[in-house]
Amino acid sequence: MSHFDGKNEIVESINNKMKLSDSEKNEIFSQIKDRIHHKKKTTTSMRYKYYLTLASASFIFLLLLFPTFSSFFQDSSSGQWGGEVPSEVVEVVNKYFEALGTGDIDTVVQYSHDTRHTNKAEQKVHYARINEPTTETEILEIRRVTSDEYEVTALIFENDEVLELRFPVKKMEIGWQVIVGMDIVRE
Repeated sequence: MSHFDGKNEIVESINNKMKLSDSEKNEIFSQIKDRIHHKKKTTTSMRYKYYLTLASASFIFLLLLFPTFSSFFQDSSSGQWGGEVPSEVVEVVNKYFEALGTGDIDTVVQYSHDTRHTNKAEQKVHYARINEPTTETEILEIRRVTSDEYEVTALIFENDEVLELRFPVKKMEIGWQVIVGMDIVRE
């Protein structure tokens, strides 16, 4: 159905009031037609402006969110601990604290350097005599101190007590080691 189906009624109404000639009738139809066509064109261009504005706003929004989600796409050796942490450090820390939580003395000794003992055998004997088992551990943060030293902050659950402790992790001749046996820094 066209917009001009009722044109005869409009023209007849105008003709009855003004007595229009055929050329005047055609001029009026032409002007009405142009105005309707112009409104359609304006509505279409306004629609495209809306979509263009929406697309631009979405693009800017995604750009602003990119830093937030980029950490999900990084490997576990970077970003997760608040900066670049070598995968070897992450591996040593994870294995040490997992062994500490399960009571695996051999692994605890392997991945730690206890400043109170002169060798690993003495360290192992001392750890075997400890009667206060650690039931669970949770690593909160690993942060870089220097290129050869990192610091790990962890929760240690033992004897119905939760301790938040910091341990240095240093690169030594035998590899990365969690340093224990020094004054403990409590949070």
